[in-house]
Amino acid sequence: MLPSASVSPLRRSLVLDRYADRRRGTDRRLVLVVLFTGVISVTAFSALSGRTRR
Repeated sequence: MLPSASVSPLRRSLVLDRYADRRRGTDRRLVLVVLFTGVISVTAFSALSGRTRR
């Protein structure tokens, strides 16, 4: 048996935990970015449609 074989599961779980924490942060940031972009696009669309109506 290789000594690295016994270490890899521990290391793998640590890496997964780190990625899970990072994923939580990026999910929140992604939601904020999507909401922000949606608000800007809706505002721009309403402004453009209002301009074409007048």
